[in-house]
Amino acid sequence: KLTDVNGANSKQTITVDVQAVTDEVVLNVKEDTTQNGVTVVISNANKTADITFDEDTSFNLTNILAPEAFKDLDGSETRYLGLKDLPNGTTVTVDGVDYVIGQAGTPTVDFGGATGVVPAITIAGTATGLPNITITPPKDFSGDLTDIKVILGALDSDSDSSTANPSPVTDEITINLHVKPVAGDLDIKGVTGDEDTAIAF
Repeated sequence: KLTDVNGANSKQTITVDVQAVTDEVVLNVKEDTTQNGVTVVISNANKTADITFDEDTSFNLTNILAPEAFKDLDGSETRYLGLKDLPNGTTVTVDGVDYVIGQAGTPTVDFGGATGVVPAITIAGTATGLPNITITPPKDFSGDLTDIKVILGALDSDSDSSTANPSPVTDEITINLHVKPVAGDLDIKGVTGDEDTAIAF
């Protein structure tokens, strides 16, 4: 200790800006045997699903999706589920609400890059899982709908930092739909003719 020396105090304020970073999202597909009349085959390291079902029926998309547990549940992060390359006329039902691809009122999200703007479902930042989603192809359609992308995206927000600009993150899987034709009813009215002669329909 020094004698005859006056001490000095110094104080400094340090501001620490902890900026938000969007957590990684991971989306895979999984087997599902709970849907009658629907066959699901998984390939490509759980990144592709081939789904076979009958014309004019639907399948439950949520049942075959296997996202990793959402990490940020404080409400600051918003997640999106995009559906790329579904044909117009396809009905997407989300928790009982119908949206028809190609019609006004179907929500979209711009995922940027090669994905661009696609029909998408917004998932609240406090949600721990996906909503209940079913897909019904256009009426009377049968055949193959291939290379449809299901994109899970997330974007965090940072309301208390003026310089934060969190980047979006995405992951995607591919579904191929194989819609089997089903014979419809044939209703012919007002056709008559003589025995042993051809009748024009």
